[in-house]
This record gives sequence, structure tokens and C-alpha cells, in this order.
Amino acid sequence: MSFPILQCASATTNGVYWVLSRSRFTSGATRYHGLIGNARGQVGRRRRLLRALAHTLGANAVFVALALAADHTRRQGGTDQLADWRGAAACERRHCKPDGYGSYMRNGSAFGFFLEYDRGTESGRKYAAKFHAYYKYRDSGQAARDYDGFPTVLFVTTDLTAEQRIVEQAYRAWFIRCTEPLPILIATSARILADPEGILSAIWRTPTPMSSTRAPERHYWLPGGP
Repeated sequence: MSFPILQCASATTNGVYWVLSRSRFTSGATRYHGLIGNARGQVGRRRRLLRALAHTLGANAVFVALALAADHTRRQGGTDQLADWRGAAACERRHCKPDGYGSYMRNGSAFGFFLEYDRGTESGRKYAAKFHAYYKYRDSGQAARDYDGFPTVLFVTTDLTAEQRIVEQAYRAWFIRCTEPLPILIATSARILADPEGILSAIWRTPTPMSSTRAPERHYWLPGGP
């Protein structure tokens, strides 16, 4: 089952861009209410706002896709439920800044996860810093105080080449530490949309070294498949 909500996120962003690019707010509206129009000097601010909006819409779309997948599974006789959905601010810990946290219930078991939503705009160095922050958060003991078991990091990117950069940097972050690897799964939004079973399908890949020449194996996130 595919979920067009991920496509809707992109369409909604384009619609907001159309509105903002054609609106002319007064300077007072900008100063006191944060509204940004088409006036000279506001182009940079408008672009930053739209980038943040597109990112937020994309991350929310992943959570909605999980909620819809759980609903579909229940209608087929299952027990799945997206039991918890927290925004980025609720789970931020210093340099560790996921785009959200969720808990997915299946057959009485909870599967916690951090969401990382990526639009393919980050460099390998930025991904490396992100994974370093996750390892530091776990190894400091803070994560154990916040969660019962370290949540799986679900990394969803809109860009196929970015997926490879993420995979490589995640593997490198583990390799240079020689410690227990973080539970990290990576997929593209296009793969989620294209698979009939959607976000619960065997679309997720794990970190692998750059020298690997084999086609990446794809796995289910949850036990028992979709």
C-alpha cells in the first residue's frame, strides 16, 4: 500500500511558495508577525522560511504515512498503532537533533524510532557530524535516561545519491569508534511511494562500507513484515 501523503508534502510546499512569492505584506506585518512578502530585502528570509517549511512538511508526511500504514494493518486484522509522535523540539538533546521521535506498537511491543528527514542538500561532513552526535548522545548515558532502549534511527531522504552518502557516513561513524553500532535504517521517499506495501515494506538498508560492490540488501524495519 503506497501513501501519496509524501507527494502532498511537496505539492503543499509549492503552493505556499506561490502564495508567498506573490504576497506584499507591510513592513509592520513582517516585524511584528513574522510575515514575509515580496519586498526587496526579504528574498533571503523567504527562501530560508520555505526551506524550513518544506523540511517540516516532509518530516510530518513520514509520520502520517506510518499512522496510515498502522490504520491499514488494523483494518486487515492487525494491532498496529502509531502510539507516540513527538516533534523535533521535544527530543532535541544538545547537538543531537532528530526531526522527531515516534513509537510504533505491534502485537503489544513498542518500537521506538528517531526520524531524520533529508532533502538531499547536506554534505557528507554534515551527515558525519549528525551521526557523531547520535553516538555521543547514546554513549554519554543520556539516551538511556530518556528512553527504554536506544530508538532506531529511520533516515528518509528524497535523493538517491544522498542515500549513498548517508549510508557511507553512518558506516564510517561506527567503524572509527569500534563500538556497538547504532540501529540505523535508510530509505528514499521514492522507494516508499513506489512499493505497494509502502513504508512498512522491505525498503530499508543498513550502513555499508564504500568498497562494497554488491547491490544493497533491503530489510523490513518491523518483525513480521508489513
